[in-house]
Amino acid sequence: MFIYKGITSNITFGSTTDKYLRIIIDSIYNYFNIIDVFPVFKIIIHPEYKNDSNLSPEVRNGLIMLCTNVCDNGQYDYYQQIIWQFSHELVHVCKGFIESRKYWTWLPDDDDEEILAGGIAIRTIKYLCPTYPYAKKYTKSNLKQCEEKSELLNDYILCY
Repeated sequence: MFIYKGITSNITFGSTTDKYLRIIIDSIYNYFNIIDVFPVFKIIIHPEYKNDSNLSPEVRNGLIMLCTNVCDNGQYDYYQQIIWQFSHELVHVCKGFIESRKYWTWLPDDDDEEILAGGIAIRTIKYLCPTYPYAKKYTKSNLKQCEEKSELLNDYILCY
């Protein structure tokens, strides 16, 4: 079981994923100045992912829903994909926590929060997994804006 600063999961992660999730949480909480009181969310595999492998991860009602496959060893070891998805979704969690958001809605690609989430995900993946081909897997129309945001965040994310 994963438990760290308000984020929990019953998913069996590999040791690399577990370590990186903690680094991401610390870094993004630091960025948003979340220090003493933490959002309470659970990481799960999106319940519809088995039926639709093209589904996107999302945050809703206390859940961070990732879209990734279990490995042959029974663990969720595709840490690059998990890091990419989790860092993006954790930005939404933090923004929602700060704003006391009650309703979680889909955001268009040009929304400032969506660009920030993409920028932080890019910054995170470049730092933790520099060979991961995130641009090939990026499905939104805001890649250029997110890459620009990522460069602006260079001194704020994963530099503690």
